[in-house]
Parts: sequence; structure tokens; C-alpha cells
Amino acid sequence: MPRKAYMSDLRKVENDVKPAGVHSIRGGEDDGQFIFEVACPMAGGDARLVEITAMIPELSDYPKDHSYMLFCGEDAPPQIAQALQDVRSTDHKSVFELIDMVAATLLSTDVDGDVPMIDSQADDEQFSEDEEADDVYDSEDESFSFGQPAKDSYTATSNSAATGAPTATSTKSDRKFRDRVRCDLRAVKAAGFKVGQLGHLFDGYNAHVIVSIRIAKLGISEEAMQAWQVEPDDYLMLIIQYPNGYKNNEQLQDLDNLRLKPNLAMRVFASKTYKPTLQEAIEAFTKAKSSENQRAEDAKKDVTSLRETFISRPLTELLESTLVPILRFRADGMDWQGAEMWYNEMNSAGVKPDYVPDKYYEEE
Repeated sequence: MPRKAYMSDLRKVENDVKPAGVHSIRGGEDDGQFIFEVACPMAGGDARLVEITAMIPELSDYPKDHSYMLFCGEDAPPQIAQALQDVRSTDHKSVFELIDMVAATLLSTDVDGDVPMIDSQADDEQFSEDEEADDVYDSEDESFSFGQPAKDSYTATSNSAATGAPTATSTKSDRKFRDRVRCDLRAVKAAGFKVGQLGHLFDGYNAHVIVSIRIAKLGISEEAMQAWQVEPDDYLMLIIQYPNGYKNNEQLQDLDNLRLKPNLAMRVFASKTYKPTLQEAIEAFTKAKSSENQRAEDAKKDVTSLRETFISRPLTELLESTLVPILRFRADGMDWQGAEMWYNEMNSAGVKPDYVPDKYYEEE
């Protein structure tokens, strides 16, 4: 059993000889979460204990197909937070291997934040799935790369490492904001999608939210899949970019069209895996991969490469142009159909009428 294997590995590393530089190791408040302290070198030859929290978002994948999220306290030195962010290829590692890898990285970080170069071959490792895995997952399997830290004082390492602090209006690290972000992502998970985040979601920096679902679960016909240029075991993936940190529904609605574009972008892709790497997510907004030759080249080079499909561009344009306006109408009390119909009528008229007919406010 995955949980049994995880608990056995955790108890073993708690009671046996610990990796160099590692002090206390203990389980966290949630399943798949554990906390350990590393004596990190500081200026003047001193050492400082830094508390690290690791979380396995999908404990059911342990010990073969799991991934980790790493967090450090907000009071952690910037160079340590940056080094922790740069820890790579942690997927599929045992609890001991993960702790040893993190400790080795932090212990080799000097006071200026430089980390010696290591063999980058492992960086090419990508998320993979059991070839015999069923296409239908339970609710726990529909969430990835997202977890709640044990303490509110923790922040994801990808979110905490920065030398220049954002402005007060863009920095939203308070508990209320974090709870709202988690609530929003859990709502996506509850709707049956896989959901996760990449980048500085909490702290006003460039970040991405990924929402994906296996094509086979959409219930579309084989003819439609052929037209869409997808396979049943592909994932349809929406990557939402927040260049200035996460913006919730209400915040997006408050932005006019000129201010919306710098704060929100979306792309739709297909992929053999449900989660892109951070580099792939960034490139999704900087590189076009629409040609057949490019898709074929990417498929040969990396099975996890994102690729555009027949519906990628239409869906992207639809979402970027209509989603926020429709959300505004929804906030006024319209149902989804009414909001969409009213948006289309406004566009066709070219001007906004003085009143909205009651028919658009029909109950869902």
C-alpha cells in the first residue's frame, strides 16, 4: 500500500542515521507531509537551522510515481530559499533520498547564494505514468502539485525566492489571500480536474495555474478526437498565466481591458502528461508550436512536450476574449447561458444597452 510504504520510509529516516546536516525529522499535519531541519552555512562560518517542509500531493503514487513540493519558512535567508527552489529531479525519490538531496544542495550553497553545478542529466527526467494505469481516477488522483503547508508562515519555495520585493499592492502573502487561492484551486479539483501551480503564485510574481483533464473523460466521439488531433490518453490542458501574481475572480472583474491583458493570459494544449515543467509553461507563452513539423519534432524530443491541437487556438481566443466579461455578467446574477447570450448580443449591437432583459437572469 502506498501510504504504508511512505510511513515505513518516514519512520526509518526518523529513527536511523540522518543525512549530513539534517537534524530533526517529523511528520507534518497532513498525510504525505513531513518536516526536517537543515543546518545551513551562514556568513562568518556560522550555521542556521532552516526548517523545510516537503509534501507529496498524491500519496497514492508513492513510492514509484510520486512528486514532491518543497516549502521553507518566510524568514529563511534569500540565498537558501533560492537554492531550495533550484532543487531538481526530486520525483520518484524515497523520503530519505529527498531529504539527502535537499540537504546536500543547501549545505553546498555559499553565503552569496551560489550553488555548485551538478550533473544536469537528471534534469531531463519528466513526469511519467504507469502504462497500465486506468484512465479513470478517483478524486484524490485529480490533484497534483498543490498542497497546503502545515503552517501559515510557510510559502512555496518557488514563491519565496526573490531579491527584490514586489510592491505592497502586488504582495499578498496574508492568510486570507492564501486561503482564497487554495479554496479556488480546490474548487477546480472538486469539479473533476487536475490542478496545480508553478511559479510565484502567492507573492505577486509571474505564476501559472495548470488545469488538465484526460481526453477520454470528456465523453467526445472518436470522430471528434480525430478532428481535434488528440488521443484518448492525452490530456487537454489549460495554462493560465498571472504575470503579476494570482488574481481571483473579483480582482479580474475589476480590471478594464487595458489592465487585464498585463495580468492574465491563457493557452490551451494537449499533452501526454497532466503537468508541464516550469520551463514548458513559460515557453507556452513565448513560443508557437502550431506546425505539424514542430509537433513531430517535439514528440520525438520529449514525450511531455506540449502541443497545439485543432481546437487550441479557438479555445485560447475564446477564453481570453470572453471569460472575464462573462464573469462580470455572472456577478450581476446571470446564469452561464444568459451571460454568454448577453455578451454575444452586446457584441453584435456594438454598444451596451441601457438595461438587461429579464430573460438573461433565468435561474440555472
